[in-house]
Amino acid sequence: MPDVRNHNYENQYPKGLKIFAQYVLIPLLIVYLVILLIYEGKIMLEWSLPKGYVSMLILGYAVFGILSLLLVFPIKDQAENKWIKWFSKFFM
Repeated sequence: MPDVRNHNYENQYPKGLKIFAQYVLIPLLIVYLVILLIYEGKIMLEWSLPKGYVSMLILGYAVFGILSLLLVFPIKDQAENKWIKWFSKFFM
């Protein structure tokens, strides 16, 4: 069994996955959240519930948000990733 005490796991995080999570997935989630908030504002102004699948939109946001949190969890405490730490606090 390998000795895990002397192993640096932070350097083993795949760079492609880090780039995807930081620069693709999280910004898409932020844009999607803005769209959901605008849609919520529309619902409140009209004061009527929509006949569409609003719950599916929110469920999709939650699933992709949890996926992004799981992907960036190992690197969120690094000094160069302060905005990821902010995102993870905001999402939770």
